[in-house]
Amino acid sequence: MFRSLRLPIVFSAFVLLLGLSPALRAQEKKADDAKGEAEEKAPKVTLGVGDPAPPLKVDKFLKGEPVKVFKPGHIYVVEFWATWCGPCIHSMPHLTELQKKFKDKVTFVGVNIWERPYDEKTLGKVEEFVKKNDEKMGYTVAYDGPDRHMDKAYMEAAGQDGIPTAFIVSGEAKIAHIGHPMQPDFEKALEQLVDGKFDMAAAVKAYEKRRAEEEAERQQFRKIAALKNAAEDLIEKGQVDEALAKYDEIVELLPHLRLTVDLWKFNALMDHEKYDRAYALAENLISGSLKENADALNMIAWRIVDPQAKVAQRNVELAFKAAELGVRLTDEKEPAVLDTLARCYWLKGDKARAIALQTKAVELAKGNKEMQESLQETLDDYKKDAK
Repeated sequence: MFRSLRLPIVFSAFVLLLGLSPALRAQEKKADDAKGEAEEKAPKVTLGVGDPAPPLKVDKFLKGEPVKVFKPGHIYVVEFWATWCGPCIHSMPHLTELQKKFKDKVTFVGVNIWERPYDEKTLGKVEEFVKKNDEKMGYTVAYDGPDRHMDKAYMEAAGQDGIPTAFIVSGEAKIAHIGHPMQPDFEKALEQLVDGKFDMAAAVKAYEKRRAEEEAERQQFRKIAALKNAAEDLIEKGQVDEALAKYDEIVELLPHLRLTVDLWKFNALMDHEKYDRAYALAENLISGSLKENADALNMIAWRIVDPQAKVAQRNVELAFKAAELGVRLTDEKEPAVLDTLARCYWLKGDKARAIALQTKAVELAKGNKEMQESLQETLDDYKKDAK
């Protein structure tokens, strides 16, 4: 399995727990670590749909006509983004198209926030980014700056901790919608406002319902994160059985996380050299819930055969079973999965087959320079050692 592409089991599962899609939203880290995030209290929400929109107070307008006040009868979109935020960058052409679609009826203002760090070079960096992405950002752009006036007035006040987030401001200068700018309900709200068909009372009711559901999810997440943190503390102390019990409590709260938790258990058992139990669990997963999950199968196989991992008892046959199934599921077209199976063959003593599979993996990795170089390095090692 290609080293640079391997995400730790814990990280992959934690993304599951957060319920976030990296393709849709980037999350700003508000605490030093996961424990701090789990224990952090939700900020008091003071801004919602139906409330008067806070004034636009930015450090500097970088592009377009500065918006000093919300003009009566005009509609605005105040969208928050950062230069490091992939999902924000992905949404920029969409915002540009919407600005063209609604023309002079709607004014889009992209407000830069959450830069890392804020120093004497930050403004220049953001200005250079805007200049470089001029066509992609076909709307007004502003810089919030280190004082965070807009961040505090909008994002923090509305309890929003992910970007991109867009606020639609009605012709009465009230918040009409808060959400991701690429979701269908965002454009729908804009169209209704432009056509004079927007129902503010219904929007307020829908938003309050959604906020209540989100808060319930946050409470659930905090419980799960606390259990996960407790399990990790126990694992560090060598109290593996007690840690596994904490993991089971997570499944009781959210049964659909069973697979994620099982992968955590497998990793914990491997780390503490409880190989019999780890391999028994892996055998059940490979034959059961993971039999059609190529990524998870590959993770288990690589955890066993990874040459950089300290594994005193490698169950190569079990890893081979998982890797071979993963290769079949991906039609022998995923280089990282082929790399894992090649390692299994190498450890089994079939050097010719290992070299053949690794050669194919290198060929399939064309177009990804970093991956190809890593796979080629492994292939060169195989050929050298096979002589």
